[in-house]
Formats: sequence, structure tokens, C-alpha cells
Amino acid sequence: MSTSVDRTVGARRRQGRSRRGFGIAAVVAAGGMVLAACSSSSSSASSATSPASTAPVTITFANWASDESNTAPGLKAAIALYEKENPNVTIVSQPVSYSNIGSQLLLEVRSGDAPDVAEVQGDYTAALAYDSALAPLTPYAGSSFVKSLVPQSVTEGTYNGQFVATPWIIAPFGLWYNKNILASAGISGPPSTVTALESDLAKVKAKYPPSTGMIPFGFDSTNRSFGLDINWSFMKDFGATPMSESTTTLAVQTPQFTNYLSFIRSLGQNGYDVPNQLQGHFRAIAAVNKVAFAVDGPYFQSAVQATNHMTNAQFYSTFGVTTIPSGSSGTHYTVPTDHQLVMFKTAKNKAAAWKFMQWLTTSPQAVKDYTIPYEDALPPLKQTNPAWASLVNNPNFTAYKNVIEPTAIRPGWGPKYDVAFPPIMTGVETAMTTATPLAQIESTMQSQYKTALQSAGLNTP
Repeated sequence: MSTSVDRTVGARRRQGRSRRGFGIAAVVAAGGMVLAACSSSSSSASSATSPASTAPVTITFANWASDESNTAPGLKAAIALYEKENPNVTIVSQPVSYSNIGSQLLLEVRSGDAPDVAEVQGDYTAALAYDSALAPLTPYAGSSFVKSLVPQSVTEGTYNGQFVATPWIIAPFGLWYNKNILASAGISGPPSTVTALESDLAKVKAKYPPSTGMIPFGFDSTNRSFGLDINWSFMKDFGATPMSESTTTLAVQTPQFTNYLSFIRSLGQNGYDVPNQLQGHFRAIAAVNKVAFAVDGPYFQSAVQATNHMTNAQFYSTFGVTTIPSGSSGTHYTVPTDHQLVMFKTAKNKAAAWKFMQWLTTSPQAVKDYTIPYEDALPPLKQTNPAWASLVNNPNFTAYKNVIEPTAIRPGWGPKYDVAFPPIMTGVETAMTTATPLAQIESTMQSQYKTALQSAGLNTP
């Protein structure tokens, strides 16, 4: 079964995926850590465990999928199907832009006006979890549901021992490569280590000098939380963990982080990467065979095909994807860009809310008609369902499921992450584009982070 139409539908929202960084810390600073007043308003234990009623139920669902023109029709159709199957339930979809949904949800929690269910991601989820805004899902999900999910996605949605965010789609970063460019540069296959990557980048540049317009490595280093996400794997390759929610300092004045910055500096000084470019910039150039390697999610395929109109067969013969190269430890790391679903403690009918969340996640028709074709990503399920098996039976989805996703880790997401990315990524850009001593860059990162924490009211562990 051809999936060319399904695969190209998704190109529409890739720029949206790159708009990370909504100012959680600013919201928290304005109103304090926001959940103290709301956490006591959750439903009683008896109502939480009661079965869904046949009485009319309304579920409010805040999400960015219905805000974006190319995903909105798919989600609208999915919701209509759910309402048809559950005639007593009305789903009120609340469109919110991707860049605003995190701050808006925090403000709504603070005002006692949170939706029942929301689509979240990454540090959005963490900020809500740290503020105790989310209802634990285990009482509704049950152990069998949790066991049916990809383990890394369960870990990603677990905070303080509570499973509070169920995965909706799986979309970790992988290392994409152009097979034809590698072959012409005398490279037999993708690199498995950072050292091998650096060697391959040199070979690509030697074969294709800058005058050809070739970019050896399409790697986002922009000053956004997305930029920190995409760099986190390489930081871990060098043994560096720059920050966490439990500390008020950055771990950037270390030999490990210095080695990472040295690697980043080599990318800029050797002309392997183009600093200050969004990931979408590299997707468009990759589509005309001018990018050898790129770090991106599974949606890379639809973005490329939307530009060059390759068939699936042409795409798979040209592009491949594998794990992000490892450091000296031999351990591979990736950061997920997964979308999750959360339920708020203030949800009026938690059983009904959970039933809708579970349906979006696991329904064969929802996966076949929405998750895969509109989100260009995998469902978070261990087992493949015959209804959608043909849609994921291709080399790239297989690589994501079997090779890349098992390497997923969660960065230090949370309120402090939003404060940390500007000083860290400013330093990364400085390292790539100047000769400023790395020790000076690291010291500046540290001082800027401390100042930003104090301004945001987050300067306590």
C-alpha cells in the first residue's frame, strides 16, 4: 500500500515544531508556583474511580493540532468519530498556538479555569507536573495499558513517581543522511560515533567545497529550548549534563562541557554547519540534495517530500536514518519531541476524560487516520495493529521504533529549563561563531543563568 499521500500531508507543521520556548519562568515569576490553590480542588476518590456515566458529558481539550491548518482537519475528523462512537460525549476542542499553549495552561491553572485534557510536550509537561497541576493517570489507565506502551514514553511522562502524561505520538531525533552524498564522498555508511561523524564531515567537505552549496551537517543551534533539546544528546555524548531542576547552577564549567563546546566550535570553524539556522531551513535544502547529515525527527520525510515530491521508493533509496552518534562511552542518546496528553486535577469527569485520551492514543482508526498521516510519527504502542501496519512498514519508521526510540532520554525539563536555554544556547552560538575562550563563554553562561533565576523567582533548589 502506497503511503505517499499520507507521508506528505505532514510537511505543513514542521516550523511549528521548532517554536519551543514560551517563557514558563516568566509566568511562574508573575504568579508564583501556581498550583497551591488549585490542587485541593480535584475530584473525590469515589468520583475518580467511578465508571463513565451515560449522562451527557462535555470534555474540554486544549491543543495546538486544531490551531494549525494542516492538522486541524484530521483532528476534527477524529473527534467527530469519537463523538459518533460515544453519543453522550461532546469534545470541545480549544485551539491554542504551539508557542503559547504552555504559558496559557499555566495561567489557566492559576485562575482555576484549566481544561479537562490538553496536548503538551517536553518542558510544557514538566512545568505543569512540577506545579502539581496534573492528575495521576495510573488509577484510570491500569497496568495493562501502561505495559502496552513503549517504555521510554512512560518514563518521559512520569514525574515524582506519578504517571501523569500519556504519550500520543512518538517522535525522537535521529541522524538522517543522504546515501548518495555519502557514497560519492567515499563513506560506506552512517557514523556510529562522534569521532566518525567528524571524519565523515571532513570527507563531505573535501568532496563538496562550500562553492557547491553543500551543507555537511544540518544541525540546529538556535537560541530556543528546541535548540537545547537538539544539542542535549551531544552534550551527553561528552558526559555533560548542563542543568537539572534540582540545582541553581549550571554544570557548564566542567571538562566534559568544555569538550562538547570544542566539538561545537569545530562545526562552525570548519564550515560543517550553518549557525543560527532553524531546522526547517535544513529540511528545504536537504530536499534538493545539499545536506549530507541532519538531526531531525521522523517528520523530516514529509517535509522533504512536500518540497521535492519524491515517491516513497525514491525517498527510501536516497535517505536513511539511524541513532545519533555516541561518545566514547558507546551509549547513544536522543531527545524526544513526543506529543503527550494530560488530564488536569480539576477535570470534572476524569473517567470520561481518560476514555477519550486512551482512544486518541490506542484506537486503530485514530492511529491509522490521524496519528500516522497527520503527525508523521509513530503511535506509542509496543504492538503493531493490522489496521495501520502497512503505514509503518518502511525502513525509516522501523529504524525509529527499533533503534532510535530505545535511546530516548528526558532532559532537565521544567521551569528552570526555560530559564537555562537562553544563556546556554547563546554560549553555543558564541562558541560556533567566535574565538572567545571557552572558559569565558562558560563563565558567562553561569552568571546569566543565576541572574535569570533570580529574576524569575526560581533561585531556590
